[in-house]
Amino acid sequence: MLQVQVDALLNESLGLNSAQITLRSNVSADWHVDGTKIGAGKELSRSLPLARHSIIAAFGSKRQSTIENIQGNRVLQYSFKRRVPSARATVRKDSAIGCGDDDI
Repeated sequence: MLQVQVDALLNESLGLNSAQITLRSNVSADWHVDGTKIGAGKELSRSLPLARHSIIAAFGSKRQSTIENIQGNRVLQYSFKRRVPSARATVRKDSAIGCGDDDI
């Protein structure tokens, strides 16, 4: 938190009005800032104006969103659970001779 305040003070004194944000995810996500797609991938860096921003990470049909007050350089992490394919049991008919009801 202190680093964010220091960054904000430095930016203000130097007349800077933007900060570098890095967006990270454990999957290749589509990234949206304030309703506009800005890219895709596991990591993406952009310069944003110092202000509040809506950030969305999208992976397939899943979404994670936050409202961030950007006052200095930040790294934001968005993690998704990966879908694990379910293992289907294979049912096999016994084809051995002499095992059916017809043999009685």
